[in-house]
Amino acid sequence: MLIKGKVMKLDFAKKMVIVNEKTFFWNQTTLFYDEKGSPLSITEDRLVKGTLVSIETTWIKNKPYIIKKLSLLPK
Repeated sequence: MLIKGKVMKLDFAKKMVIVNEKTFFWNQTTLFYDEKGSPLSITEDRLVKGTLVSIETTWIKNKPYIIKKLSLLPK
């Protein structure tokens, strides 16, 4: 599944982000990319509320959405 939208809520302690009213979680296998497609170590100053993102995820019935790839989008 591919989702694009603005970050509505973010919780680094829970490794959780809400985009388009859907809750997503990241883990140690999640890949993060900047606006140019370069790999990125995600930090609280790069991923903030209102940031445009593209999220690739898989969904398993009765499990939370786990992000495979999160890309920052140009403003």
